Amino acid sequence: MLTACQEPVLYVIKRQQRLSPDRTRQEAFYYVLHGSVYQAPCLHTCLTSRLKRCLYSLDSAFSQLQHDLEPLEWKERQRVKRASKAQKLAAETQAAAGAPADAEQRGGESHAASSAPNRSHDAHQYILPQPAPTPAHLQWLRQTDQVLLAVLSR
Repeated sequence: MLTACQEPVLYVIKRQQRLSPDRTRQEAFYYVLHGSVYQAPCLHTCLTSRLKRCLYSLDSAFSQLQHDLEPLEWKERQRVKRASKAQKLAAETQAAAGAPADAEQRGGESHAASSAPNRSHDAHQYILPQPAPTPAHLQWLRQTDQVLLAVLSR
């Protein structure tokens, strides 16, 4: 049965099975384009194809994102290591320089009382200032946003 046409370029043909005089079942659609006959894909095939294309794009974007993040993760681990070493060195220096002076000032205090930490000083010691974002980090953030927007807009 011819269902639509745009002569002489396009014709759409529906194949159907007659179940009764007033009932039919669609089996397939065909289209004739410039003299060539093609079978139209079913809805399941179209949706599967589009979903696979979306998944491929997401997978590619996340792979690229992971590749772009590796140098930044390495730099962050190095920064944390350096901060930790600097913190340990500062604590050792304070302990070495401050231990005899503290003992002289306390005089006859017990050792347990002298080893009690100064809470206000210790709390302040562990707060590290956040570094200003570098131009490379800002550029990476912009690129990441562009990749995610590109994937989500498809």
